Amino acid sequence: VDEVMGHSITDFLSPEQAQIASACLERVKTTGNPDQYDVEYTTADGDTRHFATRVGPVLEDGEVVSMIAASRDVSERVMTERALQEAAEFRSSILSESPVGITIYHAESGRCVAANRSMADLLDTTKEQLLAQDFRTIESWKHSCLFETAESALRDDVNTRCEVGVTATS
Repeated sequence: VDEVMGHSITDFLSPEQAQIASACLERVKTTGNPDQYDVEYTTADGDTRHFATRVGPVLEDGEVVSMIAASRDVSERVMTERALQEAAEFRSSILSESPVGITIYHAESGRCVAANRSMADLLDTTKEQLLAQDFRTIESWKHSCLFETAESALRDDVNTRCEVGVTATS
């Protein structure tokens, strides 16, 4: 506590992070309304921590005479969000770059939510046309085991397989 008493919040931040905090403090001072900001802080050990800070005005006769701030360490949440974003980007790159044709359909709506170029090439169509599909309306699925297998898997919440023989025509 003694280390922070008598210091501004910005004294503990890098110049760019201090600008973020200063802009928030200025908004609170100017408007008299609470505000918030998020910053990164590098510890003495070199670790980066992430803080969400709420700033509120202390008013006397309608004027801001000081401010009070409460910071919360949100490092774990930020790291989780980054990991999820990286996983989504990785999944997306696997999907788009795979030589295997892949389409992904939304279970409830039946709409195609993802398709790769390999599947579009295999079916001699475009990704846009694949993305406009609803697996429940694809006639070739209804004439093979695909439709019944998909509906069964969704209904019973189990992985299911079927083999389909396809003959391509030009």
